[in-house]
Amino acid sequence: MTARAIDLHICYALETGEFIPLPTLTQINAPAAPPARTSRMSTLLLLLHLFIGATLAGVFLVVLLVAGVVGAGPIAGAVVAGFLIAFPVARAVERAMTGR
Repeated sequence: MTARAIDLHICYALETGEFIPLPTLTQINAPAAPPARTSRMSTLLLLLHLFIGATLAGVFLVVLLVAGVVGAGPIAGAVVAGFLIAFPVARAVERAMTGR
């Protein structure tokens, strides 16, 4: 959705019963929008990965501890698994939030 589609006022037409989008004065006089940032990882994706990764690592740690598994190796593996699994999960959440 572009900035122009967001910056519309709605007018209700009494004759047809439809909502008609009307451009605002700022939309008519506004210069062209700057090109979108083309970074590989957006700030939203990194922020989502931070929270989702920590949550998944915590869930995996709780599962290990409840199962009675102890030791540095399994705990480190659970943290790494949470970190790696968080990338596709965060990407899917980002796409759902931004509509891309």
